[in-house]
Amino acid sequence: MSAPNARSDPDRRAAPDRRTEDSFTIAGFQQLIRTPEDLAYLAEMIDSRRNAPKSDDRGLRWVLSKDRATGERRLMRDRRRLEDRRRRGAAMSALLSAGTLINSSLEFGEVIASAMEALSQVIRAEASSIILLDPATDELIITEATGPKADAVRGLRFRKGHGIAGWVLDNDQSLIVHDVRSDARWFEGIDLSADFETRSIICAPLRARDRLLGVVELLNKEGGQRFDEWDLSLLQVFANQVGIAVENARLHREALERRRIETELALAVRIQRGLLPETLPQPDGYEIAGMSVACEEVAGDYYDAIPLGDGRLGLAIADVSGKGIPAALLMSSVRTALHAEARSDLPLPEILSQMNTLLYREGSGMFATCVYGVLDLGTRRLRAVNAGHNFPFLLRADGTCEKLPSTGVPLGLLPAGLMPFTDQEALLRRGDALVLYT
Repeated sequence: MSAPNARSDPDRRAAPDRRTEDSFTIAGFQQLIRTPEDLAYLAEMIDSRRNAPKSDDRGLRWVLSKDRATGERRLMRDRRRLEDRRRRGAAMSALLSAGTLINSSLEFGEVIASAMEALSQVIRAEASSIILLDPATDELIITEATGPKADAVRGLRFRKGHGIAGWVLDNDQSLIVHDVRSDARWFEGIDLSADFETRSIICAPLRARDRLLGVVELLNKEGGQRFDEWDLSLLQVFANQVGIAVENARLHREALERRRIETELALAVRIQRGLLPETLPQPDGYEIAGMSVACEEVAGDYYDAIPLGDGRLGLAIADVSGKGIPAALLMSSVRTALHAEARSDLPLPEILSQMNTLLYREGSGMFATCVYGVLDLGTRRLRAVNAGHNFPFLLRADGTCEKLPSTGVPLGLLPAGLMPFTDQEALLRRGDALVLYT
């Protein structure tokens, strides 16, 4: 009986040729593994399938089939899947790092550019920008940017509702535009200003609670590729983080501003209290009293009674324009000038003219109204100049009331000589009361 013919025996034909299969496996490696990265990838694939059942003939045969073309396709398919997983993992890691960076400081500008750079690298965008709405002007302003023209576009403004960014903000909707030139919403003014060519955009709105703050956008996918939905989803997550950071930075600035104002007010209160007299002189035959009650924490009011010698007493009241530190400093200037000039032998109109010149030269744009008079304690005669202040009232003992009219303009408002001051005289009788007020 002759031996079976290998070509005609079905069982013989089905028997595997281990040598041939091993040769293919080696050849497959030679064809598919050309770089260290290929070898590392294949090792990872084999390791991930190490626990597969033996009946499935796992191992290299999962990756390299007897059909070399099929093996190559499977290997390339699995490689793409693995690379995609790696890319997505790197993207999520970058987002976590960006979120940590954004929330590491309440000074928004210090960290946001670095976070945007990291996101742009992951998505592979050429440039990026954050555009915020300015409520004061109802304009959009590019507050931060990355890319080759970042310095050129940072700070640029354009109308709300203008361009793709304006559309995203108005509609509160994220958007992918693959070709801006074919999109009717495209506004090329920023490109022209910065000498930059935008080809494609992904853009997402920035929100804080229920308030729209602006948008964040990425421009031009590198290598001529197209932005996809995965890129947009990453941008939306990033936008949520940025929106919270923008709101936190705003609240931080407001808190700092409140603290600054409180500090300024406290200092102004100390200045004002230091300028008002703790006690007032009480000459024989007279009762003198004064008080200041501010309608706000700090007012620009000042009053004083200045002993001049020779039986004379200077009486002054003033009201400084403005509030806070500037008003307190101007009031200090008024007091200093008055005390310096009051003891001179100059006529009252000349004293106020000197004070006016001093305040006008300060150039602060602020002014002060003032009444200054000198009372002769022996004769009870009062000579006074009113520089734009409220009329003093002279309440007579018999119940009648007289007022001392204004005789000049407020101090510091006009140059010296334009409106000369004049004085007036009044006689106080026993039981009369002179009322000066602001």
